[in-house]
Amino acid sequence: MTKQKADPWEMMQHANDRFRKAFQEGDLEWGSTGCRQVAGLIKDIPTCKELIERIVKETEEFG
Repeated sequence: MTKQKADPWEMMQHANDRFRKAFQEGDLEWGSTGCRQVAGLIKDIPTCKELIERIVKETEEFG
């Protein structure tokens, strides 16, 4: 069985098509999203109230 090298341009076009399907057409099953890249960085899942309080606190500390 012979392996064919993928053309980088074709690979990029395929990736762009997958992102378009996800973001413009809302097709999350066959589309591709970038959220998986940061999923490992999630440390906790706060409530909405906790999240807003955290954002306000960090903003006040920053400003």
